[in-house]
Amino acid sequence: MATRFLTNHLRRYSTALNPFEEIPGPPGKGFPILGHSHLLLKKPHKFGKAWENVRALKKQYLREGDKMLRMHSPLFNPPHGNILFIFDPQLYQEMLTHEGKYPCRGPGFDPFIMMRKMRKDIYSETVGVLMEEGEKWHEMRSKVQQDLMRPKSAHFYIDEIQKVSDDFIEFIRQKRTHDNNIDNFLPDLYRYTFESICCISLDTRLGCLQLNMDPEIAKVFKASNDFLASFPEFTSGVPTWKFLPPRWNKTFRTAQGNLDILLDFSKIQVEDAIKRINKKANEESDNDLSLLERMILRNGPESTFPIVMAIDLIFAGIDTTGNSLGLLLYHLAQNPEKQDKLREEFKSIGSNLTVKDLDKMKYFKGCLQESFRLTPTLAINGRVIPEDIELDGYHIPAKTACWHYHQLFGEDPEMFPEPKKFKPERWIENKKDIHPMAVRSFSRGPRMCIGKRFAELELQIATHRIISNFEVKWRGKDNMGVTQVLINVPDHQLDFQFNDV
Repeated sequence: MATRFLTNHLRRYSTALNPFEEIPGPPGKGFPILGHSHLLLKKPHKFGKAWENVRALKKQYLREGDKMLRMHSPLFNPPHGNILFIFDPQLYQEMLTHEGKYPCRGPGFDPFIMMRKMRKDIYSETVGVLMEEGEKWHEMRSKVQQDLMRPKSAHFYIDEIQKVSDDFIEFIRQKRTHDNNIDNFLPDLYRYTFESICCISLDTRLGCLQLNMDPEIAKVFKASNDFLASFPEFTSGVPTWKFLPPRWNKTFRTAQGNLDILLDFSKIQVEDAIKRINKKANEESDNDLSLLERMILRNGPESTFPIVMAIDLIFAGIDTTGNSLGLLLYHLAQNPEKQDKLREEFKSIGSNLTVKDLDKMKYFKGCLQESFRLTPTLAINGRVIPEDIELDGYHIPAKTACWHYHQLFGEDPEMFPEPKKFKPERWIENKKDIHPMAVRSFSRGPRMCIGKRFAELELQIATHRIISNFEVKWRGKDNMGVTQVLINVPDHQLDFQFNDV
C-alpha cells in the first residue's frame, strides 16, 4: 500500500522533481546495446578494477555536492539500461528502503541458473536462494532463514571449526619451508574454508588439510575452485550460450562439468545424512541436530531444498571466506604493532574458545572490519528498484540498477580520516561516528549473505589460531590490493612467513 501511494505521488508530482536525465553522467545513451559499458571497462583497469573507472567518471562529471552518477548500459541492466552509482551511504540506505518485498540484485548469474536447471534431479524445486528472484526467492529464504541466520546455528559448530583450525595450524607447520615461508598461500586458505564449510553444510570432514589429499576429494576441491573461477570468462566472452546450444560454448561446458562433480558429491553426502537421521530418530533433541539434519527434518526427506542449500553455502563460503582471511593476514603482517595487540587479546582469552569468548574479541572485530574497509570482499552491491522513487531530489525510474562500490565508500576521507591507514581502533573508539552503511561486506536486510554467521565463525577461529601460534610476516615485494572476478580477490600472490611465537 505504501509503495503504491509513493508511486502515485511521484507520478502526480514528478514535475517537482529533477528528471533522471539531469543526474550528472556521460552524455546521451552511448553505443547501441553497449551503452556506456566501455567507460566502465576502460583500460587499464577494465573489469578487474572497474571502480577506478567509476572514480574517474565521478571526478569528470560530478560537481561539488553531487552524490550520484547516471549511466546507461543495457548490457549490465537489460533491457532498460538505467544505472545509478551512489556515493553517499545515507542515500544508499534510503534507496534500500524501496527494495520491496522481493529485493532484486539484477542479472549476473544467468549462465549458472541455466546450468542448475539442467540438473532437474537436484534443482526441480528451486535454483537456490543465491540465484532465485521474486516469490520463489522469498519462499526459499523463508524455509531456510531460521536455520541459517540465527547465531545459535553457527555456534553449534564452534568445537568442530576449532578442530579444523587446529588441523590447519599443523598443515602450516608441515608445509612451510625451513625458513618458515609459504608462497602462494591463497589455495591453502581455500583448503581450510572448503574443509570448514563442508563440515558445516554436509556434516563431513573431507581431509583437505592433509598435505596429500585423497584423489577423489582433490577432484571435488579442484572442480569447486575451477567453477568459481569461470565467472570472469562469462562476463567478458561472447555469450553464445544465450542463443546457441549452451554446451557449444567451451566456458559453459567446462563450468557445467565442474558443477556436476560438486553436485554429485554433495548429493551422496545428503543421502548419507538422511540415513543417519533415520537411524537416530527420537534419540536426540532438536538442539543436538546439525544444520543439514534440521533442514532435512523441516523440509522432508524427499525435498531437494537441503542439498540446494548446502551447495549455496559451499559456493558462498569457499573463496569469499578464504580471500577475507588472506587479506586480513596481509594487513596484520603489514602492521606488526596491530598484530601484537591482537595476539595479546587472544592470549587473554585462552585457547579453547566458547561462545562467550567470541563476544570478547573486540579488537579482532575491529581488525576484520578495517580489513573489509580497505580490501572489500565484494566489489559492488546494489538493487534493481521495483518502483519509481525519489532520491536526493531526483526522480529515479523503476527498474533502475542502483549500485555502490565498497572500495569508494571505504576510501572516502570524509568518512574515514587517514583512509589509507589500517586503524582497527576507529571501529572501537569512533564506531558511532561511522555510518552503518559505509562498510557492509555481508550486505544487509533480507538479501544479506546467507553464510554470514558461518563465515564470521570460521574467520574468528582461524585468525585466533594463526595469530596465537605464529608471527605472520609479509614477504611480497609490493603492497597488495584487490581485483574483481565474481568477488574481490587479492591482486598479488600471498607470500607469508610463519614464525613460531
